[in-house]
Amino acid sequence: SFIMTIFIVVPMLAPLLGQFILDAYDWKAIFYFQLFFISIMIVWFWFRQPETLTKEKRIPISKHLFTDGLKEYFRHKKTVFYTITKGFIQGSFITYLSASQQIFQEQYQMKAAFPYIFGGLAFTMGVSALSNGVLVMKYGMLKLVKRSLFVFIITSLTYVLLFMNTPNPSLAILLVFLSIQFFSIGFISGNLSSLAMQPIGHIAGVGAAISSFISMSLAVTVAILIGRFIETAVLPLFIGFCLVGLVATILISMIQKRYN
Repeated sequence: SFIMTIFIVVPMLAPLLGQFILDAYDWKAIFYFQLFFISIMIVWFWFRQPETLTKEKRIPISKHLFTDGLKEYFRHKKTVFYTITKGFIQGSFITYLSASQQIFQEQYQMKAAFPYIFGGLAFTMGVSALSNGVLVMKYGMLKLVKRSLFVFIITSLTYVLLFMNTPNPSLAILLVFLSIQFFSIGFISGNLSSLAMQPIGHIAGVGAAISSFISMSLAVTVAILIGRFIETAVLPLFIGFCLVGLVATILISMIQKRYN
């Protein structure tokens, strides 16, 4: 939960920093800044970041490392199902990431305010991810995921029913709906990652790489399928949210019935 909070804070601040560099200099300066920042990170990791895995638990790099890890990963069906579920939820968020600029700058004509709107919505995810670190110890990961998915689906469905045959609502109304959605995602995403990794802690490095590849590949596919419909209205985004939430709920029900 705390790691997810950091991951969310960075994208929250990034558009503000990018807008500042763009306004103060030009588009080339963004790439110069990236080179500067990457150079600092290389030096930091080289001299300051130790290996976190103890020597007795390190596995030598070999041609069998990945194939053996792949076989072990697919032995754990719960991990595979939770990874797929996470992919659908990630897909809904990536859809928003890819369409947010079009929605706020073109549909709502909020070009100047876009970085602040983007950062504010990301802040709601940060709050929920941080809160999850406390609540997960009391209620457990799965219960929080299921309840947050319910809120995610109901919110999406409510938007669809209210604005099915109408133009986009006011910006304030849209932000309320999106804030609830992202607050829910903050509880769902981190817990699904942990649920997926729980059975494969003994191959955490390789397992995390495989899980991330599968979930992200699925997420990008979902984002492409939904994003192509977001042209002149926000409605397709919430229809996509609703469908993704329903699929994730069905997958979690299957996991509970088959593997618990």
